[in-house]
Amino acid sequence: MQRLNISEEKNLFIGRLIRFHLRPHLLAKEDPSDNALRRFIRELGKDLMPLFTIAKADLTSHNPGRVQTAKERLDSLEARVKEINKKDKLTSFKLALDGYAIMETLAVPEEE
Repeated sequence: MQRLNISEEKNLFIGRLIRFHLRPHLLAKEDPSDNALRRFIRELGKDLMPLFTIAKADLTSHNPGRVQTAKERLDSLEARVKEINKKDKLTSFKLALDGYAIMETLAVPEEE
């Protein structure tokens, strides 16, 4: 990578894609729990969707049925990951004000 003058940031990104390129295939076969997928999402972060692109490009076989089955599994896994991501973003919504800020603004004393 240094010889090709690729930046350190892109070098790390490419390395992560190479390191994890088989993980989506394994997860697609195992039908993992939502918690396992959350760990997978946290571990890969913003590199998750490019990893699915690499995983789909990795599909090769002389048997078209096998390729189609693997693609369907990956698509299903990707949809589950997106759904979990969307659901978790909604549940991690944080209010701009909490009770203490309201009490302070309205000068309400704390009860002891």
